[in-house]
Amino acid sequence: MPESEKDQVTSHRITRVKPTFWRQFRWLLWKNILVKKRQKVWLTIEVFGPITFFIILALIRTKDFTVIFPQCHYDSKALPSAGLLPFMHSMLCSISNECKLSPSTGDEMRYINNVTGKEDESLMVEFFHYSTLQLKWIGKHPRQFRRLMTEITDFSNITAELNMINFVMPKQFSQLFLNSSRAAHRSASSLKLSPDLTAKLLSASPQPEFFNQISHINYNTMNMLFGSSDETLPMMCSRSLFEKSLYFPNGIEISNQELNKLCKIKVNDWINVVMKLQGDTNNQASMLLLNGTSIPYSYLATKLLNLMRLQEQPLFKGIQKWSNIGMENIYVHILGGVNGKG
Repeated sequence: MPESEKDQVTSHRITRVKPTFWRQFRWLLWKNILVKKRQKVWLTIEVFGPITFFIILALIRTKDFTVIFPQCHYDSKALPSAGLLPFMHSMLCSISNECKLSPSTGDEMRYINNVTGKEDESLMVEFFHYSTLQLKWIGKHPRQFRRLMTEITDFSNITAELNMINFVMPKQFSQLFLNSSRAAHRSASSLKLSPDLTAKLLSASPQPEFFNQISHINYNTMNMLFGSSDETLPMMCSRSLFEKSLYFPNGIEISNQELNKLCKIKVNDWINVVMKLQGDTNNQASMLLLNGTSIPYSYLATKLLNLMRLQEQPLFKGIQKWSNIGMENIYVHILGGVNGKG
């Protein structure tokens, strides 16, 4: 048989075997009807789902949710030409675009997103503001900033090497000083106490309750570091706490009159005395570190005093300003300032 006739026969056979379009469509339609008959729950969902959605949409469109106000004022929004921070601030604080009965911002109030006109910007804007001031300060005082970073690095290295296992804790406060009588006289003159009373205090041994009372003093840790607390020590105002905190050798007792004098001394006065005693380089004991070397207390005190330069930093002033913000209001302060309105 010639090749052309073979090709015609083969093509004819394929055409006869291949189903037509309408036949395949009827098969798919029959299969779909059969599946729907067997799965009646799914059929109900497909039928009534769009109908229910359409009914809900129709009910919403027929309702009138318009709230009529006699007059409506909206917060003014800064344009990008006003600056990046004002633009972001106005967008964040006015994201809800609430209608107000009286003017709150704009030309009437002369302030954007600030009803009172006070500096109560949102935390986000203030953070960028103080960060800019910090970078400006670094640009003007590169040497001071480099010195401050060196002090922070040195203090971090010292604290990282401290090991409480190898740390030698003196049994009495007097063992902290090479000359306890000199320390007693300096403490007496600073605290306006008698040398005998300060000598008694230096002969005491700190107990676990002493450190517990120190750690539970109710003042801000940053204020304690810079000596700005006006509170008194609770253990100095209670006989029971005093006896639990300090142990005195036999024959040494603190009278009620002496305890009353100690109760009147404020926390910052105690801290100032400790700083003065640690600043006396000729009357210092030493503490052991992990590496086996001995570092004077005066060296540590110097590092702590140098860290006081942190309070000169603009960013630190911003942190002090935000220290009174509670976590429950942090979201409002981030978006809209102290008053929640910018």
